[in-house]
Amino acid sequence: MLADRLKPLHVRVEFRDANISLRRRTVEVTDLRLFPDSHADPLLRVPHLSVRVSIEDLFARALSIADLRLDRPQILI
Repeated sequence: MLADRLKPLHVRVEFRDANISLRRRTVEVTDLRLFPDSHADPLLRVPHLSVRVSIEDLFARALSIADLRLDRPQILI
């Protein structure tokens, strides 16, 4: 899971909604926010993110990103 992989980096992930389509191999996330450590304000905000993956090896669970789209990403410093 993404949140578990970001824990060693001290990054918290929040989002409003996520839609996963196994048939189309896509993930869409609405209002994605990344927070450094325990800060109240996000470091990164992405209103809409969509990812399409290709399956390299189903048995090895190997995937690659075929398409990645970030709509209006904001880095808040």
